[in-house]
Amino acid sequence: RKLLGTMGALCEAAAGAVPSELASLAEVLSLRRAIMRTPVEDAGEEQKTDKDGGANKDAPPAFADLRTSAAAAVGKLASARLAGGAGSKLQADMLSELLDMPLDWSVCGEQLLEVSKRMLAETKEPVGSFAEHLAKAAAAGAEA
Repeated sequence: RKLLGTMGALCEAAAGAVPSELASLAEVLSLRRAIMRTPVEDAGEEQKTDKDGGANKDAPPAFADLRTSAAAAVGKLASARLAGGAGSKLQADMLSELLDMPLDWSVCGEQLLEVSKRMLAETKEPVGSFAEHLAKAAAAGAEA
């Protein structure tokens, strides 16, 4: 719970690290996978309502809320890493996972587009193999 709650600050600190200390995209994706494995059910947690039926202001945030917030923080970190050029070593499976994340497209959209173009030009797979990536990008919204 505490780690998920501090994930935003950890990711901001990581984004501002000196280049030699930056997390690789593979490490960022590994962190995202660990976050997404976190349970969303709040079994055994404090009651969300007080004795009068109102919201219990002392109740800790729900795991689902913490997980969503942590995933968003990791998405911002991934966006910053992509914008910084980390996408040059991107592989198709990593692209698919990145497109599942809440990326900041205003930060990394152009870099991700260039990487995707390169991957498409270099692939030996049929062009249709990128249909899943296109569908995920389209689902991300107009900024993508």
